[in-house]
Order: sequence, then C-alpha cells, then structure tokens
Amino acid sequence: MDAGDVCRYWETDPAQGLSPAAVRGRQARFGPNRLEEGRQPSPLAGFLRQFQDVVVWVLLAAAGVSLYLGERADAVTIAAIVLINAFLGFLHESRAERALQALERLTAPEAVVLRGGLLQQVDAAQLVPGDIIEVNGGDRVPADARLISGTALEVDEAALTGESVPVTKDAGDGRGLPEDTPLGDRSNMLYQGTHVTRGRGRAVVVATGSRTVMGQVAGLIGSARPEPTPLQRRLDELGRTLILACTATCAVVVAAGLAAGQPLYVMFLAGVSLAVAAVPEGLPAVITVLLGLGVQRMARRRAVVRRLPAVETLGAVTVICSDKTGTLTENRMRLRQVWFGGQEPPVPAGEAMQDPRMRRFLAVAALASDADPGGQGSPTERALVDAAAEAGVDVARLRRQRPRAGEVPFDSQSKRMVVVCRTLGGWEACVKGAPEVVIEQAQSWWDGRKPRPLTAEDRRRWLERAAAMADGALRVLAVAVRTGVGAPPPRRGGGGGGPGVLGLAPSPVPISGRRRTLAWE
Repeated sequence: MDAGDVCRYWETDPAQGLSPAAVRGRQARFGPNRLEEGRQPSPLAGFLRQFQDVVVWVLLAAAGVSLYLGERADAVTIAAIVLINAFLGFLHESRAERALQALERLTAPEAVVLRGGLLQQVDAAQLVPGDIIEVNGGDRVPADARLISGTALEVDEAALTGESVPVTKDAGDGRGLPEDTPLGDRSNMLYQGTHVTRGRGRAVVVATGSRTVMGQVAGLIGSARPEPTPLQRRLDELGRTLILACTATCAVVVAAGLAAGQPLYVMFLAGVSLAVAAVPEGLPAVITVLLGLGVQRMARRRAVVRRLPAVETLGAVTVICSDKTGTLTENRMRLRQVWFGGQEPPVPAGEAMQDPRMRRFLAVAALASDADPGGQGSPTERALVDAAAEAGVDVARLRRQRPRAGEVPFDSQSKRMVVVCRTLGGWEACVKGAPEVVIEQAQSWWDGRKPRPLTAEDRRRWLERAAAMADGALRVLAVAVRTGVGAPPPRRGGGGGGPGVLGLAPSPVPISGRRRTLAWE
C-alpha cells in the first residue's frame, strides 16, 4: 500500500497530523502504545510461589505430624525454617522486580509527533495509529510506521533481523511493496524498537503496542511455558523419594513392632517419629541461601536476576547457543585490512597505520562519513571515524577546517556517497562506496611517491583484491578523493584518484581469563 493510501486509511493529514479529538478517540480504542506485560502477580502470590517445591510440602507435612504427636518444639522449628526460606526467596525476587521497574521508568521512550499542525514531544505510550511521527539519527523508533519521506535514512534492525549493518530506508516515491516482501527488505517501513543510525524521516504510525512486529515477538515469548530447572527437577525427585522412603520406613517399623507384640498405636507413633526425623529440614534454606549468594555475585557484575532458580540454570549450562550480533560481537565494526595498490597481499590495518597513505585515506573516509567521533552513526561509518582517530587524525578539527559545500547521500542506485569540502583556495571531493563503483570512476592512484594513471589492468587488479577481501567475510568499501581549485564542482561530479580498499568486520566481544576457558569447555 502506498503512503497516500495509508494516510487515507487512517484518516490523517501528512501535513497536519491528527486532531486532539481524534487522538483521544483512538487512545480509547487502541489503548497505550506498550507491550503487554501480562498480569502482574500480587505480593501474596509471589510469597506463595516459594512453597511449590515437593520438599517444602514434605516439611510442612512433617511439621503437622510433629504437632499432632505433641512435639511442638520440632513443629515450630520446621515451620520457622520453611517460612524463613520462603521469606528469603520472596525478598530477593521482589528486589529484582523493583529494580527492573525502576529501569523501565528511567528508559521510558519519547516520540516527536505532528498533531494539529504542531510538532510536539510526547511519551511514546501516547501514540496511536494515524499519528505522523518524525525520527532522526540516534532516535529509537516508537511504533511501526509507513515511511512518507526521508533523507539519507538508515535504521539498525538488529533487534528484529540480527543484521548488524544498518538498512537504508526510502519512501519509494510513495509506492508500496508486495505483501510477501520479507521483513528485512521492507525499505519503506519503520519498526518499533529499532534504532535510527543516520538521516531523518517522517512516517505515519500503522501499529502500536502488541500489534507491532516487536509486540508479536514479545507475545510469542510470553506464551512459552516455563520449564522447571534441573535443580527443581532434582528437588522434586528427592521429595518423592523421601515420601516413599518415609512411608516404607513407617510401615516396616509398625510391622516389626506388631510382630513383637507391641500395641498398634505405640508403633504407629514410633514409625511416624522416625519418618519425620529423616526429613532434611535445612535443605530448602541452604539452597535458597546459596542461590541468593549467586544473585549477589551477578549483581556485582551488573546483572539483575528476576527469579532465583535462574542462577542455578546458568550454572547447569553445557552448550551456549547464541546469535552473533550484539552477543558474540559488539554490534560495532572495526577496520581489519587495507589495500592501496602496490603491496601484496592486503595488509592488516594495524600494520598499515605506518603507511603515509593510511592517514590520508582515513581522513578522506572520515570526511565522507556522517558519524561523530565516539558518537552516533552507522557501525560502518563509526569504524572509519574511529580508525582515523587511531591513525592520529583529529576528525572534529579536520571537519572544521574543511567544511562541507555539498554532498550526495548514499543510495542503493549510486552505491556511493560524495562529500565536497572547501579547502584553502579550492575544494576536495571525498568519495566512499562500493568498490565496483568507486574504482571504475577513479582516474589515478598514488604509489607513495607520485600519482599514476589508473589503467584498465589496474582496475581489474583493484577489483580482484576487493573481491578477495569480501570472500574473507569482510565488509569492503573503496575510498577516493579528487581535488581542484576555484569553485566546487557540481554535486554529482565523478572521477577521483588514489582509491583505497578498506575491509571491515564486526568487533568480537572480548573474552579472556577464566571466562574464555569456561566458554571453550
């Protein structure tokens, strides 16, 4: 469905947005823009959950029998142990719940929305279908929305697709896409929970809350039935074993006494007393204290444990099944290999830092990027800016000295980005993009001493090196620069010289010491 049809369907004006009355009516109809959290258990339910283990049931039964037999001290002791155990478990879990709720309040998202012709910032929970929202680099998308317009808009959808490279978004001149288009290829849609890495855009909200794609994922996760942990299964088995053992012991004692001529009532009391004595009253409390210590150790490592049994589950892990993006890798790219021509084969980025051409090309790459040093931007552009800083380039100062005079944003058709900067007495066009585009348009290359014409054979060799780096699971970009005097050239001027090929890869999460040994084992 094209953007105009979407706006007509939701009865909204892209230039004015919804009226306050329409917003109130839709808030009452669709509810708040929040994911369904399910029914929160009461404190009493949380306390009673601590009595679900079979061992606890056995202990309560033993306390009742002791009270029936007149052993009040034993009954009080067993009951106190059970209650203390339940209180400790409830205390740990309630603290974790309060901490998580405080974090959620601190991270409540906001959105920029057009209502009644005025842009305003509101709580994202107040959004309704038909709202016109605006997003900019660094924002989190507050709801599922159909893009109306956008400029150099890129969105990190790793939370939904696992892809670390930001996706270019384009309204597509209002045209729609086929209904069976895969989620990752829907270039005219924005999805709740994803992050805008660069650019800006305006979109109409089409789904909120549990009706969003993220809400559907959360619903599937919430509907999953929790499985008992290995420790809970063992405790249940122990409880059943104790019941059988105590029953058998009581029967044997009673039978032996009756065979010896003892009264039935006396032997029954003796059998029950023996069975009660066999129950390990302190076991639940010991387990709760040990799990509580594990919770404290994880809290010191900035991990919040909502349920005590989760600590034991982590200790029983034998196989780690993990996705890559954001887990094994930091969702950040780093420069790995470079090739300027003349050296065989491509060299690691660390060694190339000594090459006098390296600083020059990284400065060009930084000028042709929108990312801020250590700040917002796509992972690829942040990697280029960080590499330039590592090579000794003061990116902020360089951009002040060479302000932009014009730019051609990257798009899927041109496959390149061109930034024209003003220099003293002239201009400099910095180009960054796909190797097959940048290298084909380059006119010369720098051998370290002087520029040399880039022949057809040179282009073939450059493209072969770029393909080899891509085969090595690297994200490959080419960088070129063109300089001149006088007024800057037209924004879409081609050409350029001195192409360099840069290979980037996701940065792995550092694992060392005992963690590395445990993960390897």
